[in-house]
Amino acid sequence: MMKVDEVENLLRHYRHDWMNQLQLVYGYATMDKMELVKEKLQHIIAVSREESKLMSLKAPRFSLWVVQFREHYNQFHMTYHVDSSLDLSAFDQSLVHSLNQLMSHLKQHVNELNLYEIEMSVTKGETPIITLGVSGDLNAVESLKSEIQPIQFVKDIEITDRQMLISLLLK
Repeated sequence: MMKVDEVENLLRHYRHDWMNQLQLVYGYATMDKMELVKEKLQHIIAVSREESKLMSLKAPRFSLWVVQFREHYNQFHMTYHVDSSLDLSAFDQSLVHSLNQLMSHLKQHVNELNLYEIEMSVTKGETPIITLGVSGDLNAVESLKSEIQPIQFVKDIEITDRQMLISLLLK
């Protein structure tokens, strides 16, 4: 359970990000750059829809982990796409544990001055599948692969010096 100060901190970050988005839209509007206003609003709507689908997964710990991701892993920028017809309630706590383990190992194999992109997709197959694509310079990739392979739910790992694709099979 989150403490009051943790909730307050989460809301503060969330409000800050929301205000940044609105200020960009307002700035474009004051410069009469209506195409940029439309593009930014479309982006905000798309992100909000994905967030809504994330919240419908019946996995509050996982949803919170995703929402707090940037706060905990500031060297990584994550975007995500969610199949809204999923129920991840049975995997909620163990999934977050596995993702924390994965990120702990990943952080040890990145260059501290670089920014990394992670694209996550949550899709429905025979069982739910979470795919994480990581882009950026990675160090000691074979060691990283051997560290990540035993983590619960990890099914496949494809890795090079610049990219990693991890599939988590939830069963």
